Amino acid sequence: MRNIRSRALTTALSVCAGDVIIIHPSERTLSVAAGESILLKCQAVDGARITWYHQSTEIAPHATARRRVEEVVDSVTGMRTSVLTINDAAFSDSGRITCKNPSDIFDTDAVVVRVSSFEEAQGVEIVEPVDARIVIDASKSFTLKCVGDVDRDLIWTYNGQPLSAGARVLVTKAADIDERTMVSMLSRMSLRPGDSGTYACHDASDLRNFDDVEVMVRPADRGQARVEIVTPREGSTTLKVGDTLNVMCRAGLDTDVTWYVDGSPARPDQRRVYVHEAVDENENIKTSLLVVEGVTSADAGTYTCKNAASSTDVDDVTVYVLSKDGAALHPEAVPSKVMDVVMRVDAGVTLQCSFEATVSHVPEWSRDNQVLTSGSKYIINSDSTPTILKIRNTKRSDVGIYKCSFKDVVTNHVAGVVVFNISTAPCDRLEAPSHGSFENCPSDPQYGETCTFRCDDGYTLTSSVPLVCERDGGRTYWRGHTPSCKVLSDVEPEVPTSLSHVLLRVGSTLKLQCRQGAFWDRNGVRLRNGDKFTIGSDALIIKNTGASDIGIYDCTIHRNGRALVRGIKKFNVTTVACSRLVPPSHGSVRNCSDDQVFGETCNFRCNHGYRLVGSRSRTCELAHSQTQVYWTGDTPTCRGGSRSWKGQAREIRR
Repeated sequence: MRNIRSRALTTALSVCAGDVIIIHPSERTLSVAAGESILLKCQAVDGARITWYHQSTEIAPHATARRRVEEVVDSVTGMRTSVLTINDAAFSDSGRITCKNPSDIFDTDAVVVRVSSFEEAQGVEIVEPVDARIVIDASKSFTLKCVGDVDRDLIWTYNGQPLSAGARVLVTKAADIDERTMVSMLSRMSLRPGDSGTYACHDASDLRNFDDVEVMVRPADRGQARVEIVTPREGSTTLKVGDTLNVMCRAGLDTDVTWYVDGSPARPDQRRVYVHEAVDENENIKTSLLVVEGVTSADAGTYTCKNAASSTDVDDVTVYVLSKDGAALHPEAVPSKVMDVVMRVDAGVTLQCSFEATVSHVPEWSRDNQVLTSGSKYIINSDSTPTILKIRNTKRSDVGIYKCSFKDVVTNHVAGVVVFNISTAPCDRLEAPSHGSFENCPSDPQYGETCTFRCDDGYTLTSSVPLVCERDGGRTYWRGHTPSCKVLSDVEPEVPTSLSHVLLRVGSTLKLQCRQGAFWDRNGVRLRNGDKFTIGSDALIIKNTGASDIGIYDCTIHRNGRALVRGIKKFNVTTVACSRLVPPSHGSVRNCSDDQVFGETCNFRCNHGYRLVGSRSRTCELAHSQTQVYWTGDTPTCRGGSRSWKGQAREIRR
């Protein structure tokens, strides 16, 4: 469950309570099921005007098919009450809903709304700071600490948009294997008032699993002005060939301002590129204006204004250049973002992207200029923002350049491209043990790959646990230690070592047959009798099997209870996954794990206002060939409802 924070602000912030307060609901969080209604009431004791915001977007006061804002003013007390009603709640309604006094940016109150029709995943939680809203002065910095399950990838968003590392943003991740947690730290430096907003930490595999903090940045006092680009005010601007670029930067009066383009110093030539400076002693500020006349495609890039005396006092803007008719000059001229992703072999990668575009711009995923579609390898979800690509069972061959393009379905104009450079990371080469060799180990092991060993005749391994190439904090390392080969007793084992392959069915009972008086280990860990395992006289029984029960099981047979080993029987217990089920449009898949393996049953459900046509549940079964799996039943659909796809698209983008 998400951390529920107190409404009260920390007294150290020295911020007085405002006159705007949400009186319903009484709690700071509100959870509703999809299809239900959301009701919020906000009061302004001094009769101040009230505006509502969803995340950072203002909610229009006029009524729509689903949303309605009503106001009542008490003629005696002057107290104003605003009631926000959202009918037929959808997941896109999740997030922070804020009641604001538009004449005082610090006079606000908010409630976090969660709309869910799925079972909750293990909670993502921002543990630092403890308050759901912080106020901080400009030019300072803040750090947020988020924790989640160790197997989850944590990502950050700002006002609903992905937030990645940059000149003033630092994101770090680390896994705590002992505590089974993943920790992600977000730091934002050299704060400006424009950095105010909602910062959220999400589970990348389930964006509904999140926690957030609202940050308010107060303007700095005079004399404390830092470098800030004031024209253009947005973080990017798009020009056409031949236009004039004007970038204005404001700083303190004594600041030495320098300009950079794509990391290299700007070179004014006084013919086409100029820099003009002016000072305002009354305001104690300096302005520096960079002008580029007659821009060409070569002028596209990132323009940075920097305080020459400080490496952190910077601000930048991205400039895109299109042809005179507004079309992209070449692929490099299309507004784009580039993100580096380190892939784990034999795991999965989830990519997500969003871009400022119109409803007619449809996302498209490609690799090496080949359009990707959903199937056994790729799962694509473009029904909401951001659009998501999941690559299953990653292999070395999946390394490469992936692109997410937003293309107009009518004109084929590309509004933007997000480029993902997927790579892997190598581990150091291992040395084989003395009197032994590698059994299964790549010559250049990569992140996620394993190495196993074997011994020469007459020797035995001290440990059969595979070594795994792991990655933490940007570096790779081997989890585990290389075993050694020890001399066997002169007496030959009476039971030869063997390896059996066993296919596990989820939700069943599995029996592994061995000999009386044996000891059982799983992946090198000794097993005991309990709720999960029953060690019988000649077998190991695994009850209520799940995908987590796969692994190597060793049955070690001793001679008459002595330490002398007669032999080892190994069982390689594995399972097999069916193709990934995709939820029906206007519906969901329930009681289904991410693995969707042999024996697992998944249930389907439609959203409010829709009815299910087809199989309500499907089971992953083994074919008669014993080599393939398939889903029973038929693919269901959800029929009914009155809202069009375009209407939903507009609602999501609001």
